[in-house]
Amino acid sequence: SVIGLAASIGKTALLVKKLPRVAVISTGDELVAVDQLPSPYQLRRSNDVVMKAALDKYGVPVDLYHLNDHPDEISRALQDYLKTYDVLIMTGGVSMGKFDYVPQILEQLGVVKQLHKVRQRPGKPFWFGKNEAQTLVFAFPGNPVSAFMCLNRYFLPWLRGTLGLN
Repeated sequence: SVIGLAASIGKTALLVKKLPRVAVISTGDELVAVDQLPSPYQLRRSNDVVMKAALDKYGVPVDLYHLNDHPDEISRALQDYLKTYDVLIMTGGVSMGKFDYVPQILEQLGVVKQLHKVRQRPGKPFWFGKNEAQTLVFAFPGNPVSAFMCLNRYFLPWLRGTLGLN
């Protein structure tokens, strides 16, 4: 192991990187769990599963949550998650739709928007911000292709840089 190798050359202290505490949060009344049968107006949640699998490659533990499109529920949950995690990755609720409450709620909770609506396709509604405690929020669109693209374009490069990986 690395620790044994360090000991064999007399190293008594090592620099290490702390893995971030990450929550992946899907939003939307139209989403159901993977093991449920969706109605004609529903979809199975897949973005959270894809994101967890991507983070598993880096050994980053991930907690998965789902929030329905109810502003009070979203606000209460995000208030807790912002205190508990280093990074929130959200999918859905960031565009201009009738039930897209996420940007407004994040700003009400003290998360300062760094960017929103980037000039790209897919993934234009991407939202990014942080609060005073330096909790980062990567809020991706709900469309699976858009969410996957944003994960690979924004979050994974940040994670690799944070961990000192090429």
